[in-house]
Amino acid sequence: MRLGILIALDRAEEALQLLPERVAALRAAGRDAQADLEERIGLATFGLNTPETTAALEEEIGASDDLPAWTRGDLAISRAALHLQSGEPDAALDHAEVAARSFAEAEDTRLTNTTTLLAISAMLSKGDLEAGSALLDRLLAQDDLSTGHRAQALQTRARVRGGGSAYVEGAVDADEACRLLAELGATRALGDAHLLAGALWEAIRRGFAKLTRRPDPGPVDLAKLMPITLGVVVVIGAMSALLIYADLVKPVSLF
Repeated sequence: MRLGILIALDRAEEALQLLPERVAALRAAGRDAQADLEERIGLATFGLNTPETTAALEEEIGASDDLPAWTRGDLAISRAALHLQSGEPDAALDHAEVAARSFAEAEDTRLTNTTTLLAISAMLSKGDLEAGSALLDRLLAQDDLSTGHRAQALQTRARVRGGGSAYVEGAVDADEACRLLAELGATRALGDAHLLAGALWEAIRRGFAKLTRRPDPGPVDLAKLMPITLGVVVVIGAMSALLIYADLVKPVSLF
């Protein structure tokens, strides 16, 4: 996870320095095939997008039949993500399908759901709103969806619904995404969801004013709502810190 974050921040050199530590950890966990792969192709499976990493992924995918299912899935989702970045949604969908099958075979629910989110992004990118929305609804109906994945899916559906003028439903999704992100303490993502919710509620207010022939109420004042949003983050963060401290110093015993 940390390597991927560093790549996203354009800090590839720092990520490369951490790679030997990760490879050693993989070997210690008995995952030699994955360790061998990451030694061969470096940061290619962590989102580094260069002609060299793209070529390395293509070569490994072409010879991946004998690799473990999880490793095949890792290669496929990495290539799918690069296709999506390059504006090639159809190719991204093809690799996402392979990744989903591989992670399902490896019984990795988290990465199966991650792959589904990527496939939804590819569908929406190519303008297939019907298929993307249907897949979003099915994903959100799952009981095994993590809080982070649920928040991301809700934000995506809020944007789709807003784009289709379903402002009330979109605002409800955006509000729920804000609540989940506050629960996680994901302040940066919470800011994005907060702006999305504000924009959708603003559209609702303007629509209602137009319907009732009232003056345009103007934009929603997000500055007034931000203290509440940040207050929720602070309270949840304090509760999390307290619970972690209690668990370390005086853990609960059931017997």
